[in-house]
Amino acid sequence: MRKFCVGIVVLALCLCSGCSSPFQSKEEEPSPTEAFKGEVLSSLVVDASSDASIDKKHCLERVYKEVKVTSVTAENDGFKVDLELPGFKGVAERCINDSSGFVSDINNLVQLNESKENQIDYVYRYVSGVLSGVEDKSKMTFSVSGDSIGVIAKGIETDYCDNLVNQIYSYVVDGEAFSFSVNDTAVTEPSFEVGKGKVMWYSDGDKKYKVFICPKVVLEGDSARNKLIEVSDVNKEVNFTGVDPVYLEYSVTNLEDEDLNYTNKFCLVDEQNFVHKYSGVKFIGVNPNKVIKANSEDTVSVVLIKDEDNLSVGWYDSAEELFIALNNEVEH
Repeated sequence: MRKFCVGIVVLALCLCSGCSSPFQSKEEEPSPTEAFKGEVLSSLVVDASSDASIDKKHCLERVYKEVKVTSVTAENDGFKVDLELPGFKGVAERCINDSSGFVSDINNLVQLNESKENQIDYVYRYVSGVLSGVEDKSKMTFSVSGDSIGVIAKGIETDYCDNLVNQIYSYVVDGEAFSFSVNDTAVTEPSFEVGKGKVMWYSDGDKKYKVFICPKVVLEGDSARNKLIEVSDVNKEVNFTGVDPVYLEYSVTNLEDEDLNYTNKFCLVDEQNFVHKYSGVKFIGVNPNKVIKANSEDTVSVVLIKDEDNLSVGWYDSAEELFIALNNEVEH
C-alpha cells in the first residue's frame, strides 16, 4: 500500500512540473520544402551597404514585405519557388490615375529641371505608398538551390521593383506605352475606363502636348437624349430617328506650360477600324473644342452618333495612328 501511494505522488509531481509523457506525440519536423520556404522569406532583406537611394531601399523593403511564397517544389538540384507580388497593372494605374497628385508632381519636377535621379526617387517613394491593397497580382518563378537563394531578392529588385518604377516614369514623362513583363506575364497599356484616366500625347500640327485624359460620363440612347435635354431644352428639337446618340464627358488636364487649343479626339470606330465622325448637328451646351489653360484642367463634352451596330467608342489620333478603346458598358 505504501509503494502505491508513493507512485501516485511521483506521478502527480510529474504532471504538475510539466514532465513529458511517454504517450505524447513527437513534434514533426518541417518538410524540406516548407523549411526552404522560410529561408526564402528570410533572404528578402535590403542590402544596407548598397549604393541605392534611401527612397529605393524603402520601396524595395515594402515590396519584400508584400511577397507571398505560393509554392515550393523540389527539383533535381534545388527548388522551384513561385512568388506572388502586387500586380504591375494595379500599382501602375494607382500612380497614373492620380493626375492632381503623382502626375502633377512628376511634371513639376521635370519643369523645375530636377535631376532624373530625384524624379525617379519620387516614383519609388510614391510606389511605396500604393503597394498595399492592390487586388491584381504578378507572379515570379525562380529555380534555386540553398547556395543561390540570393538571386530571388536580386531578381525581385531588378525585374519587378526597378522595372516597374522605370516603366511608370517613362509612361508619365515620355508618353511611352507599358511594355514590361514578369515571367511572361505581360502588362499591356491600360485602356480608357470611366473614372480612370491616362497620360496622352496630343498632336496639334507639328507640336505635341502632354495631357491627362479622364472619361467621366458615357451615355447612349435615351440616357444620352435625356442628358442633352437636361443641358438645354433646345436639344429636344433634334430628331434622332434611326440613330443613337452617345454622350461623352471627360476632363482634359494640360500638363504643359502653354495654353492648348484642344479639339476632341474621341470618336466611333467599326470592326474594320474605320472612323465614324458626325458633325451634322450642333448641340447646345456641348463643347468638344476648348482652350485648355497651361497646367489647368477643363471639362470637354461631345455627342457621337451611332448609325450602325458594333461601333466602339475610343480615342483616335490620326497623326499618331493610335486608337485606344473606351472599355465600359455605356448607360442606356
